[in-house]
Amino acid sequence: MVGVWWFLVLWCPGLLQGHPCLNCESYVAQNVVPDTAQMLEDIGGTEGEACGARSPCGPGLNCHYNSALETVGLCREIKGVPCIVFNETYENGETFMLDCRTQCTCQEGRYACASLCPKETISPLGSSCRHPRLVEVPGHCCREWMCDSYSAELPPDCSYSPWSGCSSECGTGLSKRSGGCGDETRLCQHRPCPGPLPSLPPAHHRLRKGHECKATQREPRGLRLLFASCLSRRRYRPKHCGSCPGHTCRPELSTSLRVPVLCRQPGDSLEDSTLGADLWADRTLTAAYSHPLVISLEWVSKCECTPIGPTTHSPELLLHRVHRTAAP
Repeated sequence: MVGVWWFLVLWCPGLLQGHPCLNCESYVAQNVVPDTAQMLEDIGGTEGEACGARSPCGPGLNCHYNSALETVGLCREIKGVPCIVFNETYENGETFMLDCRTQCTCQEGRYACASLCPKETISPLGSSCRHPRLVEVPGHCCREWMCDSYSAELPPDCSYSPWSGCSSECGTGLSKRSGGCGDETRLCQHRPCPGPLPSLPPAHHRLRKGHECKATQREPRGLRLLFASCLSRRRYRPKHCGSCPGHTCRPELSTSLRVPVLCRQPGDSLEDSTLGADLWADRTLTAAYSHPLVISLEWVSKCECTPIGPTTHSPELLLHRVHRTAAP
């Protein structure tokens, strides 16, 4: 009985007023639905209004509290779940940069990224580019591929002759060797030019009797390798042989070192080096150096000094090696 009563109230109110409802569906659409929508709008708060447990927000809005202890907040539009990336918060739909090469977009608490340097994903494989790798270029965001001029791992049947001596007594020179896999060339410098090095150490070093000459000397500060229009990417403190009276100092222990360089002119090679010029310089890399290259260098670890002419030993002269010895 109660169900019938509610049906008459909602769908045929005209019967209760003494006249029949010929089109109840039309009556409900014109009278009941607007009243219900108005009721829902009156119940919920609009954006920016105060809200709480007893005063909720309207449809599409959420009550935002500044802290968990507050009981009154503000109605705000629901904008989706933000993304937290490396302790940084990004709103839903926001686009941001992880670095200069990566762009990301936040979507409902998750983010997707794309590279702005598509060439980095295309490796220049083939016989013309061995051991490709990405390197940084000063003044540019995107990295470039660098190729070795020959394979670092030689085939089992590839044998080489010993390295030849440096072509220059001082300054920049070339050293070569030949083998079944081709000829190789490396830069070398046993001592800088011009003239011999000072036979005395720097003034801040305390001199000891019998230690006035050193067979192996090292640069006091970091320098860059320089040849043609190229500079090494990093600084080094190279060693070179000293110049001792009545003795000839040459490398006793050395090895080949692979040095990444950047050149201003494309196509520079070791053959473009100026023989006799200083191989090391205090230079600064700029954006003009943008062409990567890897070259071989003779890296001196230890020098040995031998007397000139008949073997005679002066008790006042003791040559330094790698380890110091007590003065006689």
